[in-house]
Amino acid sequence: MKQNRLGSAKRRRGATGDGDGDSIVISPLLAEWAKSEDAGGATNLGASGGRGEDPDGVGRPDVVGGAGAGAGGDGQRRDEGRIYDLLDAIDSTLSTTNFDVPRLVADIASLTKLGSGPAGNGRNVNDRVLLPTLKSLLSSGTTTSSYRLAWVGSDDAICHVGTSLHKVPLARLQEVYLSLGGGGSVGLNKNKWELMEVIRILGPFPNVRNTLRGNVVGLTRGGSSKEREVVNMEISYTSMIDGTGKEILASSSGGRGNGRDGKKSNDGAKQVNLDVWFANDRAIVCSVPSSEGNDGRGGDPFGGDGSKLLFFVAENDLEGALEKLCAA
Repeated sequence: MKQNRLGSAKRRRGATGDGDGDSIVISPLLAEWAKSEDAGGATNLGASGGRGEDPDGVGRPDVVGGAGAGAGGDGQRRDEGRIYDLLDAIDSTLSTTNFDVPRLVADIASLTKLGSGPAGNGRNVNDRVLLPTLKSLLSSGTTTSSYRLAWVGSDDAICHVGTSLHKVPLARLQEVYLSLGGGGSVGLNKNKWELMEVIRILGPFPNVRNTLRGNVVGLTRGGSSKEREVVNMEISYTSMIDGTGKEILASSSGGRGNGRDGKKSNDGAKQVNLDVWFANDRAIVCSVPSSEGNDGRGGDPFGGDGSKLLFFVAENDLEGALEKLCAA
């Protein structure tokens, strides 16, 4: 999977034809799937409905929540094939320059609908899969799931979840990585959340890595509709490790971090809220909650240019990626 630097494709606004960023765009992939719904054109996954293979023989990961479970097993397998195809299409879009941002946002919106439990195909409307998936990713005591921020809709969205230290003079944000789980099943490291920012300082200076450490302290189902699920996530940052390796506890940081978007608890930990719309072991889609944004778009994070969205993709070799950036 090709990397797209934050200074280029992640923030680049592509040509949209008429230049109207607020126009409604329907994903061409979703439209094509709608036409072929009854044509039997499902992607070939494994016969067991578990870990299947793509046409090139590369194994595709399971979508947590279980393919083939219940009466809608065939429909779920078909949806999983579409999810993989859509993720591949999004990755292809992000690997190009000057891509159509509203089209990308439409594809991400389509992904969140396909990845939701009550998406039809005979499934029970109460068969929600997003919350169990997040709990599974976070509660793993020994396994860490790593992701890279592949695209973000605005600098404000980065600042909401990160340190904002890339905004200092001569600094440029190179990459953002996220690690979930792997902190044990009990104690302070349960539901571990770790965000790493690699920042380049212009001039003859090495890259700097800032690491925010914390835990997910709250997961609640949001106002999910029949088309799309959402989980409200609350993250508590307890410390930051700066570029020199010094750990700064949140209780002694004086509130410095993600600025106006952060809230502090009684023990000094910084509280950050996110809405999560899609999650599996290959990608995560989340957004700044509408109550904390200031773009005037209301409650739909998929409207216009998706300024509240953050799109993470799996990073299979986190240590190797950090070494390439001289930030290990």
